[in-house]
Amino acid sequence: MRSFKKKLRIGDLLLQYGIINEEQLQTALETQKGTGSKIGETLIKLGFVTKANINEVLEYQLGIPYVDLIEYDINKEATAVITEVLARRHCLIPIKQTDMELYVAMEDPLNIFAIDDVRIFSGKEIIPMLSSEDQINKAIDLHYGKEKANKAAEQYKKEHAIDISDINQAEHASDASLRNAPIVKLVKSMLEQGVHNRASDIHIEPYEKHIRVRYRIDGNLKELFEYEVSLLSAIVARIKILANMNIAEKRKPQDGRITIIVDELEYDIRVSSLPTSFGEKVVMRINSKEGFSIGKEALGFFKEDMKNFEGILSNPFGIILVTGPTGSGKSTTLYTSLKELNSEEINIVTVE
Repeated sequence: MRSFKKKLRIGDLLLQYGIINEEQLQTALETQKGTGSKIGETLIKLGFVTKANINEVLEYQLGIPYVDLIEYDINKEATAVITEVLARRHCLIPIKQTDMELYVAMEDPLNIFAIDDVRIFSGKEIIPMLSSEDQINKAIDLHYGKEKANKAAEQYKKEHAIDISDINQAEHASDASLRNAPIVKLVKSMLEQGVHNRASDIHIEPYEKHIRVRYRIDGNLKELFEYEVSLLSAIVARIKILANMNIAEKRKPQDGRITIIVDELEYDIRVSSLPTSFGEKVVMRINSKEGFSIGKEALGFFKEDMKNFEGILSNPFGIILVTGPTGSGKSTTLYTSLKELNSEEINIVTVE
């Protein structure tokens, strides 16, 4: 265990190793007072250092290793050692453990207060490791959200006291016991997992003895959950209620729509159900309403392509064909085009 006798400051370390000078450090400290951000973030925003500079000091000079959480196989027993609240408070996540030690990926591995909190909570010596804030937050969303969903599934199986009518009532009930029904929490957690993992769609697929839940992330399907097939009818019923679909109809394909708010952002979810040999398969397509309101400059076109695109949009007639794999930005491009064309003089009708 690396024991830091006093609070080390990243600004002082960068100064010590000649990456910044005293004047730059003082400028950053003055700027920090007005923003309340961390000194490392402030130095990066001011252009005095890069994230790579900070990682180099922490990794090579202090011997704190960097871990890529995208590639790392995080141990679920390790994450269970601390709570999600503690992980989010200090932007960290345990990734592996021994009998005496807990290896923790941290955005700020010099934060002795965070290390002390985790040490006291876990009862283990802490080995800090370095990772990015973005990767840590995604790992927290994935691992703690998955744990929350699995707990809800287990609770449902134990209680088995919430039937379809209870799930239906939960949609409009003021009774907290109904709103906190296990299946209600399970489906809510599924949807939140999709948003947090930036999934384009969620596939709920029944088999003879189990249900497979897969998320399409960056174009590839990834299995995150597997449940007993006994949960299928309750899960599908809850989704159909949210999407204003017919719960009683199980032999015909159906379509519906759900609007949810996650982290203060609104998401539109298109729902399709399809009967299969082992029950109804459900696919939910996630679209961020915020994402559809971007300007055409944010679409990522090269300058020449943007010029051609604007020329095509200005034509009074014609067809624009947008193709690409799932998650490549087809819908976003089309919505942005419609927003560009929308005016008082033009009548727009869309067909799906």
